[in-house]
Amino acid sequence: MLSKQINNILNITNLGFLYFDKNMKIGKSFSKECLRIVQRDDVFQRNISEILFGNDLKTKEIFDYGFQNILQTTDTSTIKLLLSLLPNEHTIGLVTFSIEYKPLENNEYLLIVSDITRQKELEVKIKKEQQMQKMIIAIATHKLESVALIEHFKIFLKDIPQLLQQYQNFEINLITLRRELHTFKGLFAQKEMLHLSNSIHQVETHLEDYLNNPNTKITNIENTIKTTLNEALKLDLKIIDQVLGDDFLNIQPSINVQIRKIDEVKKQIKELIDTADTNTKDSLYRLLANVSSMVNQPLIGMLDIYPNMLKNIASKLDKQINTLQIVGDKNILVSEYFYPFTESLVHIFRNCIDHGIEDIATRELSSKPNYGTIKCSFEKIDNNIKLIISDDGKGIDTDKILQKAVDKNIISQEEASLMNENDILNLIFEDGLSTNKSITSLSGRGIGLNAVMYELKKLNGQVKITNNIGKGITFTFTIPYNQSFQDSKNSDEDIILNYIVDETKAFLINDMKIKTNQIISFKDDDIGKYFATVSLNGDINLFVTMSISLELTNALFDIFVPNMDNENDKTMIMNSLPSEIVNTVVGLSLSKLPIKFKSLVMSEPLALDCSIIKNLKLENDNITKEIQTSKGSLFCTIIKMRS
Repeated sequence: MLSKQINNILNITNLGFLYFDKNMKIGKSFSKECLRIVQRDDVFQRNISEILFGNDLKTKEIFDYGFQNILQTTDTSTIKLLLSLLPNEHTIGLVTFSIEYKPLENNEYLLIVSDITRQKELEVKIKKEQQMQKMIIAIATHKLESVALIEHFKIFLKDIPQLLQQYQNFEINLITLRRELHTFKGLFAQKEMLHLSNSIHQVETHLEDYLNNPNTKITNIENTIKTTLNEALKLDLKIIDQVLGDDFLNIQPSINVQIRKIDEVKKQIKELIDTADTNTKDSLYRLLANVSSMVNQPLIGMLDIYPNMLKNIASKLDKQINTLQIVGDKNILVSEYFYPFTESLVHIFRNCIDHGIEDIATRELSSKPNYGTIKCSFEKIDNNIKLIISDDGKGIDTDKILQKAVDKNIISQEEASLMNENDILNLIFEDGLSTNKSITSLSGRGIGLNAVMYELKKLNGQVKITNNIGKGITFTFTIPYNQSFQDSKNSDEDIILNYIVDETKAFLINDMKIKTNQIISFKDDDIGKYFATVSLNGDINLFVTMSISLELTNALFDIFVPNMDNENDKTMIMNSLPSEIVNTVVGLSLSKLPIKFKSLVMSEPLALDCSIIKNLKLENDNITKEIQTSKGSLFCTIIKMRS
């Protein structure tokens, strides 16, 4: 009778009450609200752990372990502390509730549950609105930069088929796709475009799963990636349009018209160069460089996204830093070719904060200021851009880097024993090397710094790392200044060949682990036994031939197909290797070429014999470059068909 009266009193309060004993059995007194929250008709003599946590084995295990420890002590303070460590929130069905524990007499415990579903929904709604506000502020503050980033990403989405069309080397194509996605994720995260950055993170995870386990079934990857990322982009753009108006981001078309007009003028000047005498050509080249520079931008403008970006990164990583100061001449203008490199620097800055700058407690122990400092400066020296990024953090633990590289099979133990400090420091730019123990939306995949090196090589740049243990690290990038002039003076086939050679070199070094020695111009009509040819057709028509020496072909065969004894199969595969490689590197190069070459379409490998190729070279303009490696040579030739 007393139990019934107590239940009536509890029901009036409209709160969820019950009590349980040392055996975790629920007593007779409990409220209707409690039954509603745990979605039961009766709980008497039921196990409290089962009622609260059901099939959530992990939470149930935590509760059971904590409660058993409570029963082993009689100290009131310890019991109170341990009760506070038990799970204090849970969800059953659509109801989320808080849990409060109170000790009673005789090893009995009062449990109070409160429905906080609406409160949680409101918190999610508020958090979402706050995130939207942050995105709108970030976009509105850096309008031109945001427009350029979004347009760049749209072009990337259209180019995905080109990256994935060479199925003979699907893994290599996925690695390149993953590298670009990783940079975009970092840039969009700093614009607070979380629909897009979260979707990219999910796509990265799927690609990672496939690369780690090639037996994983992966179908319609092109459509899946494009659909996922397009939908996320639409969601973020819809929010921007609703708040800032439909026309806020519509400034790119007028810019494109200007660029097209400049491209037309450049094309006309190039036509004049082709027919000009020697004395006139130099003047026309200078004129072409001046016209090209009309679309150049201040380098400092390409970097001014980073002060605010670093504040956001530091906040997410719970680090304290001073505002980034960028020091450099505002009159230093660079071409569009610098954009991908400056965008990739997000990985350098993020690593400075994540791996370099210590937490406040650690900095105090080292007698450092509480706030970490990251610096960025640039200047023009002897027709080079020297860009320096440094921090005052802990520096790089080279022993840790070296061991990680060995563990990841990036280098062998024997190679590791021969490396000096500079060699070890440069390992941080290898694909797949990360010292983070876990993968987060910010870092941990080991892709970022590899993306920096990839873009740096496209600019023919170099980097030097200065490591000062306990005091910080400095990255010094040296990049040839007049990229636009270089491309102006080079013919179209020169530019395309340079991209193909760079991509081939990256393929040999990063994917085949074959060291390259140097690249030289080559004049010879001889074509080796192992070669392949594709055509590029569009505004210009070209043939691309790749010829591989016997020694290098054997080395590549051993990497692709180790331990094969059947000579017939070996011969067939060795003959097909050049086709697979030319498919891969030329296909990847097309996706990287300047916009004016976007119309080029690559054919399948063509069945042309040596005599046909020799005749084509005799009758048309052609250029060849030799990539010398530790295992032999590879020759890349471009033949430009006369109109």
